[in-house]
Amino acid sequence: ELAFSHFDPNTFSSIDNEENQSGAGKVNAKKTIDLSNIKSGLAIAIFGSLEYVNKRFSPIERFRTVEFTRNWNLKEVNDSVNQLGWEAGVSFYKTNLYRLGYAYRSFDEGNIYRGGKQIMNLMYSPKFMDFTYDGSYLNTNLRSEATTFYRHFSKLKFNLKPFIIGIEDEFENNLKNISDSLLFTSYRFNDWKAFLESPDKSINKWKLFAGQRIDWKPNSELVKVNEALNLGAEYHYLKSKVHRINLTATYRKLTTVDTSGIGLIKKPENNILGRVEYILHAAKGAINWNTFYQLGSGQDQKREFFYAEVTQGLGVYEWIDLNNDGVKDLNEFFISPNPALANYIRVFTPNNNFVKV
Repeated sequence: ELAFSHFDPNTFSSIDNEENQSGAGKVNAKKTIDLSNIKSGLAIAIFGSLEYVNKRFSPIERFRTVEFTRNWNLKEVNDSVNQLGWEAGVSFYKTNLYRLGYAYRSFDEGNIYRGGKQIMNLMYSPKFMDFTYDGSYLNTNLRSEATTFYRHFSKLKFNLKPFIIGIEDEFENNLKNISDSLLFTSYRFNDWKAFLESPDKSINKWKLFAGQRIDWKPNSELVKVNEALNLGAEYHYLKSKVHRINLTATYRKLTTVDTSGIGLIKKPENNILGRVEYILHAAKGAINWNTFYQLGSGQDQKREFFYAEVTQGLGVYEWIDLNNDGVKDLNEFFISPNPALANYIRVFTPNNNFVKV
């Protein structure tokens, strides 16, 4: 893949016109080695890629993924320097049974940023079981900042014919340091879920699940701050081509861990979420209708506000001193029917107080 751009920041001058043109390119290569002579379906795939983007290259639209900066622990992509990325890896697999892969990726932004990522994936799928693992470990250096970022997602499930039982796990540990200090953007979480669900061949789908999520945040080191228990159920009626019904219900218990060191007692929060959805496809698709009902309980942030005076006639509210005390009480502001007297606007201010709803 090759790309070429011509961008002239000043069309009225011919100075540095030779720098208006630039380019970028990417080369992919892959070689598959058949090992069927050793065992049927056995093969090895060797692959690699090389990418270069010149600092003066001007793309028409975004060509990197939305998660690119997060995946590489970048605050933003620096377009003022040349970018170089490459990848090399190998995958060992047997068709429809297992796959084991390893790859190394590198991404450099001149002398400003350098990152190296190791990636490993595993798939094992005999007749009664499916296991997948996708993990990566990133090391970066961004001037004085150094980071390490490990993440994985794994899933194990057993097909017992009447139902499927399994467990899945997602984990991220992102440490960002300047010298020996842990930055506030560091974090860790572990989210696992056990489930019982209908078999793949079932027309109508159902699922029961229970899981837990734990979050850590930095406080000289990473400390546990939240622990959430989740219980839920799903049902999807798919038998009819005309009518479809989706039902979901979730119970969540959130426990906030005291990190102040003074023994504050925080009560767990209990939340319930539910949703009923009905979908209609009638008259061979000529009529389509969708409706749903959703309910939930939890906490809502308290809203605090005040009225700020603006240029005369540019506001929404006017002040009427009801008790003639000269004090602008909150209940003395009204939407003004006369634009010439609308001298105030309502300004909301954030706070850390929540009420149960």
